[in-house]
Amino acid sequence: MKIIKQLFWIFLFSFIGEIISALIASFIAIPGSVIGMILLFLALQFNWVRVEQVDEVGTWLTDNMGIFFVPAGVGLMSNFGVLANTWWQLLIIMAVTTILMMGFVGKIVQSVKGIVKKNKLVEKGEDSHA
Repeated sequence: MKIIKQLFWIFLFSFIGEIISALIASFIAIPGSVIGMILLFLALQFNWVRVEQVDEVGTWLTDNMGIFFVPAGVGLMSNFGVLANTWWQLLIIMAVTTILMMGFVGKIVQSVKGIVKKNKLVEKGEDSHA
């Protein structure tokens, strides 16, 4: 019964996300699953839902995440004829975006680390220009 209750909470937020996605589809296209995850995150943050209410099922889902990529992989294989003509373009796009994302994340991490270091120096009363 505990697992059913935990699944209920996860499916509830997923369902609410799908409803919101359908309602805002004419304005902006956001997948319902993403909206549902954000809503579940907010519910957990504001203690509307306790972690214990979704912990066991959530852990199982993340431990077995590979299962959810099987349909996407099968879809790619079944449409291989369509992708065969543009595989090199997709490969270039993936390589360029991966490099750009790595650089972007690296810069953000460096900036955040610099801000944290500067704040720690200011808290200690030290001059950051020394």
